[in-house]
Amino acid sequence: MRITRRQIAGTTLALLAGAEIPAPARAQAAGLQDLYKAAQAAGQKEVTMYASSSADNLPVYEVFSKRFPGITVKSTDMFGPPLEARLQAEFASTGPQVDLIASGEPDLLNFQKHGWLQPYLPDTAKGIPQELIGPDNLWIGYATIPLGVIVNTSAVGAADMPKTWKDLVAPRWRGKVSMSNPGGINGLSQAFAAAMKGGVIDQAWLEACAANKPLITPGAVAALQMVATGQANMCPITALAQYSNAKKQGAPLVWIIPAEGYTALPAPVALLTKAPHPEAAKLLVSWLMTPEGQELFAKTGQPGTMPGAPPLDLPPGTPTTRFILDWRYLQNNYPGLLAGFKKTFGT
Repeated sequence: MRITRRQIAGTTLALLAGAEIPAPARAQAAGLQDLYKAAQAAGQKEVTMYASSSADNLPVYEVFSKRFPGITVKSTDMFGPPLEARLQAEFASTGPQVDLIASGEPDLLNFQKHGWLQPYLPDTAKGIPQELIGPDNLWIGYATIPLGVIVNTSAVGAADMPKTWKDLVAPRWRGKVSMSNPGGINGLSQAFAAAMKGGVIDQAWLEACAANKPLITPGAVAALQMVATGQANMCPITALAQYSNAKKQGAPLVWIIPAEGYTALPAPVALLTKAPHPEAAKLLVSWLMTPEGQELFAKTGQPGTMPGAPPLDLPPGTPTTRFILDWRYLQNNYPGLLAGFKKTFGT
């Protein structure tokens, strides 16, 4: 029996009133209330985290705080080497200053080696695909991040829009493409890895891309901004949520899925060892996996991972083939692929 968002959102009042509620929804809501009470009893009034892109999830966290009054979510953007350095300093001192890490799986695989993560698999996540659960239950993928192509519509006409992965490396884009560092641990290099795993690009494609002299930026947001402001015409890998935020602000952009399909990354969250607000953090992670949380993620352009979660909302006829990585593939192949990307792009 599928539990609906309405059942979860209204169950607290129904429980108090003794109303009849379907058993699965009642059990799930009761479990959330137990976690809420535990957080309140411990005096935990906030959940803190380091995240790769905090802005994408702010609408979701706002609803969480309404569902559980008195608990707020504070998220700071940090990932990759700067995040590792910060955590090293924190664990060497008084302990972590945040509860959760919402960063990419390469970061989490690295942090696992340090012993910085503790297992937590919420009851609300029953049925999630196993590939979205980290080793020893150290993290869980609460959503997926669809990645597509963005093009500046003021600079590129409809007839010249790229339609396939091969189109992305056509000579006409020489000097007009922005992207993150392909040799860095980031979403772009993971997307390239997913596309290679899926067979839609190969070494010849990478060499053609490098030959077009892409404009390398410090990160994905900077690459998007270059296209939005006309400093570049196209970026081959951009998260749908980031594109949507820029589009709402009036940026002249279009988001395109190539005919062969699109890449996507898991969006995982992990609980830190010695987290300062562990009960409140467990409540948030548990709620993210409920029908209400999963539906909210879909509205941000990050489809949830639970069975029955709303799919990516695409216009009719849009390619739906998805190439997604999992931590096992990353663990076994990413270091070698990353070394190859560095060599090819000279970064």
